[in-house]
Formats: sequence, structure tokens, C-alpha cells
Amino acid sequence: MGFIQDWIFGKEITYNDNRIGELTARIRNKKKTKDCVWTGTYLIPGQKAETVIILEGDNNTPFPGQIKGIYALLDNIQDINRKVDEYWRNQPVVKQSFTADWLDKYYIEGINPWEIEENSFEITYEQYDKDQSSYISLIWKDKEISEVEIK
Repeated sequence: MGFIQDWIFGKEITYNDNRIGELTARIRNKKKTKDCVWTGTYLIPGQKAETVIILEGDNNTPFPGQIKGIYALLDNIQDINRKVDEYWRNQPVVKQSFTADWLDKYYIEGINPWEIEENSFEITYEQYDKDQSSYISLIWKDKEISEVEIK
């Protein structure tokens, strides 16, 4: 089955990063110009669940700009959470259901590239309670958040 899976989806390769750990990609073509998607999970300090990280790269590694961008994002998690908190508190419709302990209920479930050339990322918060379907989604670029969606 492994041979067939590798033939259909490509061979799985691994990139080990000193900070975010192991990322994997499936490569069908050895040409360096071929772009591919690298995925992994990372436990952000203070969270109780791992975050899925998706980065763009070539058949050897994630692009250096993507790695640099994810480092900057992780270095600014507290600031991002503070900005989400401020945004949330200023929305009249959401304000009624907002609680001060929202970070005890939500975690960053996923981080993925938004505009690769601009080194921006989409960040998605979901509730730890998987029976709840509410989420927060936003774009992070240049240490600022935009396009915040709260459902």
C-alpha cells in the first residue's frame, strides 16, 4: 500500500525545524521549481491543543520567508491575542456574548499562508469544546490584524 500511496500522492518527506518541529510534504516531482505544501503541528505555549501550521515551499524545504514569517507570528502571539480581544470588545453584536476568559475557551487551531508575496497569514481560533461551532478568523500582516470574522 505504501508504494501505491507514494505513487498516487507522492513520497512523504520531512523537514525538521529547530523551533516549530517537524513539517512534512508529499513530493511527486523532484524538480526544484515545483511548489508544494508543508504541514505540521505545534503546541503554542499556554494552549491546551496543538496548532496546525501550513507553509508553502519547494520540494526541499518551506520557503525561507514562510519560516521567517511564522517565527514573527509566534513571537507576537500575545499581541495578536490582545488585538483580537480589543476588536471583539468593540463589536456591539459580539460584545454581549464576549467573556473575559475567551482564551480559556478558544485556541489557535490553524495558521496558513494568506498572501505569500506579502508574507501574511490567516489565523483561525476555534473552541476547545468541539461541540461548539463558533470561531474567529483573521489575517495577520506586518504585526497588524485585519479581516476579522467572528462566528
